[in-house]
Amino acid sequence: LIPWKNIIIDLAELGVPGALSYEVSFNNFGLRICFQGISQTLPSYARRFCKRFVQHHLKLIQGSAQLSPSVVDKAISQAKRRLNGFQKRQTISIICETTAENAGMEGKLFFESTSRVACLVQGDFLPDEAIELVDELEKIFQDYLYFDRAKPAPQPDLRALLYKPQLKPSSGSSCFIPGAYLISDACGRIIR
Repeated sequence: LIPWKNIIIDLAELGVPGALSYEVSFNNFGLRICFQGISQTLPSYARRFCKRFVQHHLKLIQGSAQLSPSVVDKAISQAKRRLNGFQKRQTISIICETTAENAGMEGKLFFESTSRVACLVQGDFLPDEAIELVDELEKIFQDYLYFDRAKPAPQPDLRALLYKPQLKPSSGSSCFIPGAYLISDACGRIIR
């Protein structure tokens, strides 16, 4: 995910004035992509983000995208902090030898190993808007994910997926848009 954060920075910065932010994280059940924003701007942002996300590994494999030295440096730094002994040396060696094509193949294999997707919409969306967004995101991912409905997949408890996100950019909050706090409880200011 390190190279992805560098690739998506332009879209993330464009979303800040519209109070849009994202989080991509791994959990015990796989990958979670989370968005925060106002319903009028969030669907377009989520579609763009997801389209770029699923196509990124293809660009790495084809050679039209490269791993920047800063990405490799950050991966090495994380390995040094989190690992010890032989595992640390081996991991750093692999990182140093990794090419953009290797990283792209890893992304492709991850998508191919995905057997289920949970898509949740919460906030000031109308039911029809929520269903439309879920359908659109499903279409974006369907060509990249391998859904084997016959294969049993873990059914996570909803609480396992709804942990507090670490949104990026952190300045993408509707609390800073004049009047938004009057219609959105994201700021915790609506009196009940």
